[in-house]
Amino acid sequence: MQAQLFNLKAKSIAIIVLLLTFFLAPPQTNAQTLNGDEIIGKWYNAEQNQVILVYKKGNEYVGKMLWCHDQKHIDDANNPDPALQSRNIVGANILQAFIFQDGSWVEGNWYRHENGETYPCKMWIENNKLKVHQYYYAAWLGLGSTTVFEPLPENHVANR
Repeated sequence: MQAQLFNLKAKSIAIIVLLLTFFLAPPQTNAQTLNGDEIIGKWYNAEQNQVILVYKKGNEYVGKMLWCHDQKHIDDANNPDPALQSRNIVGANILQAFIFQDGSWVEGNWYRHENGETYPCKMWIENNKLKVHQYYYAAWLGLGSTTVFEPLPENHVANR
């Protein structure tokens, strides 16, 4: 009887240890499989009215506007620098100075030509989509919004 009780306790302990190992193990993250360059390429937003090109410049990742459907916002009239207000936003770097760290791209900025503001932000890839979270005020407050971009198909032709 005591041997059966001992076996039951041993099995119970083994099951508990197995369950704890399963539930308390750290989740697998992209940080273990990404090298940083996965972000390089052409991406379009959910509204399909902007295409950006993300590329590597030195050790940083930057992005430029390749195409913008809304022609009335094609200029940079809201730029705080008067010398840049007449420039065409297409071809301008709008994502600046990102570094790859722990599975995401951080410490970068997103220049929004719509209002002439530059926001601190971070980017990550989730379900093959590029997510860009811009912070309002300060990043430590966590307030902001996320824009989702999808990879631009190789054979995509923008309708102008």
